[in-house]
This record gives sequence, structure tokens and C-alpha cells, in this order.
Amino acid sequence: MPTLVPTATRTLIPPTTTRTRIPATALPTFVPTLNPPPRPLVWDPRLNELKIEYVPANVQPGERYWRLTHAEFWAEQENQGKNHIFVNVLDENGARLIGETITIEWLDGSHVITTEDKPAPEYSANFPMDINHYPPWHSLGAYRARVNGLPSDIVQGMGRPPPKSRPVVYLLTFQRTVR
Repeated sequence: MPTLVPTATRTLIPPTTTRTRIPATALPTFVPTLNPPPRPLVWDPRLNELKIEYVPANVQPGERYWRLTHAEFWAEQENQGKNHIFVNVLDENGARLIGETITIEWLDGSHVITTEDKPAPEYSANFPMDINHYPPWHSLGAYRARVNGLPSDIVQGMGRPPPKSRPVVYLLTFQRTVR
């Protein structure tokens, strides 16, 4: 009888998966920002020459208020014959707010103006410093402006500088922010 010699046969063995270890990557830490950083104040140096004053709001840390972010003066060559105080009011993200009220005060009275939906670059509220409107007529230093509803920074001392007949424009932007 013949001797049986074992022969190699192919046996199918299912492949085994070897797990390759992937090192954990550190994910960036998410730190929520409650409020974007405030815009820096842009102050036209000509306002200093006119003795226009910036009065910061008296607020505590964490308190919301209207912060002045931009104050500009346009002399006769720039103002296209206008004689106004123009005001923009922005939310925390820099979007224009409609329906906010601004008080313009002078020595013996005041007037409230409201922001309106106007196309940019037009400012959303304006107050005419006209000889036929509000006393004291043609006085430098007669007007001050602040936004209502929260504590507000104030710009004061605005008016028509000498010679008193020349028209001028003041451009103010306030932004709601948290100290």
C-alpha cells in the first residue's frame, strides 16, 4: 500500500483587522466671546481746536451703555452747505439701529431726534443747527448730544464756530457696548 504524504493545501483564513492607534489631537478650546471688542474712538483733531468735549458715560464694569466710537467735523469746504449734527447708532456688532432716540440739548432747551432707515453712507438721524430753529443762534458751544435708553457718552460744545455765519457739520457714531 502506498504511503500517504501530506501536501500543503490552501486554507482560506479571514483577515484579521489590526487596529492602528491614532494619537488624539488636541482640539482648540472654544472660548465664547460675549461681546466683540469695542471699536476704538476715532476723534477728529479739529474738534479739540474748537474745544468740543467728549464726556465718557459713568458706568460700572459689566454695564451696557452707548459708547462714542466716531466724532468728525466738516468745515465749510466739506459740508456741502449743510449745517447739522448727524448721528448713527449701532448695536454691539456694528449694525445700524433704527428707532433709537438721541437728545440734542442746548442752554435753554432740548430736542429728541430718532434714527431712521436711510441708505448708507447717509447718517440715520440729523439735527439742523439753523438760525431759524433753536437758540442760542449761531453759538459755538451751544449743543450737546447723547443717546437715550442707556447711560451714554456725551459730545458737548458743538455749534457754529466764528465766523458764525459759516455752516459746519458734526458726524457722531455711538455703539451699544458693555464696559
